[in-house]
Amino acid sequence: MGFAVNRWQNTQAPAEIWVGPGLTREHYAEIFIRDQPVVPVLIRETEKEHQWRCAGNFRLRDHTGENSEKNRRVKPFDVPAIYKILFLEEVH
Repeated sequence: MGFAVNRWQNTQAPAEIWVGPGLTREHYAEIFIRDQPVVPVLIRETEKEHQWRCAGNFRLRDHTGENSEKNRRVKPFDVPAIYKILFLEEVH
């Protein structure tokens, strides 16, 4: 398990991962919250870039599904909806 996120939709990554709606995404988010593994986070900076950069290994610090928190981060077109926000911390 790990996260591969793009910067234009996860502007705060790797400190925050915004999980979008969808059965598979929601399912894996719940497993991550339950099991709390240490995982690598890969980031792609731009849509034109094909290479992923490893930001390090991270674990769950906290999470929220609160609408007020999700609504503060939603921007039309780039981030249309958020299922959960995962707050991560780096593991050295």
